Amino acid sequence: MQPQQKTLAWVLLISLSLIWGTSFFMIKKALLVFSPYQLASFRVVLASVILLPLSIYYLKSVNKKEYLHLFIAGFLGIFLSSILFPIAQNNGVSSAITSILNATYPIFIVVIGLLFFNEKINRFQLFGLLIGFLGVSFLIFFNGKGELKWNSFALFALAAVLCNATYAYWIKYHLKNVSPLANTSIAMLLIFPLGIVGSFVTDVPQTIQTNTQAMQGILYITYLSLLATALGTLLYNYLLQISSPIFASLVTYLIPIVSLFWGLYDGESISFWQSLGMTAVIGGVYLLNKKNKKI
Repeated sequence: MQPQQKTLAWVLLISLSLIWGTSFFMIKKALLVFSPYQLASFRVVLASVILLPLSIYYLKSVNKKEYLHLFIAGFLGIFLSSILFPIAQNNGVSSAITSILNATYPIFIVVIGLLFFNEKINRFQLFGLLIGFLGVSFLIFFNGKGELKWNSFALFALAAVLCNATYAYWIKYHLKNVSPLANTSIAMLLIFPLGIVGSFVTDVPQTIQTNTQAMQGILYITYLSLLATALGTLLYNYLLQISSPIFASLVTYLIPIVSLFWGLYDGESISFWQSLGMTAVIGGVYLLNKKNKKI
């Protein structure tokens, strides 16, 4: 990879970390007004509307045979994950811990790559992933008071991570000839009907009319739609095109750092064990990249 392209990959990685690290805090605030299903449906609708001009522009440039792949990508990486993460956060999993659960993404990436795409990983990368996973384990099993406590709804967050990991390889191997703009915008267009139906089934219009904090909730969802979903997905697809799924997966190691700062700002406590876990995650990132010369 050329030096300029490598620099761009790191810029995209850091930008995504900031955008998506903040998104868990925004989900937390939006859940004060909307249910997880309302949030996900309304988020998809707003993001689809934002990207509609691009969708129309690129629609004819994509082979119709790729529409199914685009729909599957949008359904897995956008629609399902937009439901599963809020379910976890709405049931006692803090925004900071949800973002840390998201850091298991590289593990899913490696397993999927090894099982289905004949991907290879060297020993240094594996060691880095194991160190990172150890850190994540501390963060999962210890709460902000340092108590050993497990919330079963964390499994919903892990399911969302699995969806996102599958999405990454789906994009890389089934839609590699589709530009990031076309990929993102058309995928959003194809899942737009799901967002519309979901919004009416879950009574989003009624909530907007009757809840006095509806406008604040809409602002939070607008951030999630415009930045986290529309712009974030676009940047991530471009990152996948110029790097590899394993390098792109590093964003999930950096996201918790941003999210933890937001959690502290909002009064969420962090225990010694969580701090230790965070340190291990950063160490895993360092080891994973030190010997990963080719991204």
